[in-house]
Amino acid sequence: MLHAVVMKATDLISLAVKICRAKDKARRNELANTCPHHLRNLLRSTVSMVRTSQQRKEAMNRNKKRPADYHHTYKFAPLPESLKTKPKTVLPSVALQHCQDLKNALRGSNV
Repeated sequence: MLHAVVMKATDLISLAVKICRAKDKARRNELANTCPHHLRNLLRSTVSMVRTSQQRKEAMNRNKKRPADYHHTYKFAPLPESLKTKPKTVLPSVALQHCQDLKNALRGSNV
């Protein structure tokens, strides 16, 4: 009399997870061969569900790690009054004249 090999559903799921986590093909085949022959199709479908859920989880983690794009919602605060009325220390024309004087001094001309 033949005895049917009994495998719990939780054992089948844990086997599918082990197969998905195995790195090399030989190890995956070895784990798959431990499953009874009449449950192989069920194991394949369970493995595909586990892989799909892992991919979804990885995609969610990638989205969490991606920097958020807040430029469309960010509101700039107005400048304080002290900065608005603060006098500029150097006018641009004076600064440009100073650069021109330095260039002339380096060239050696006294224009």
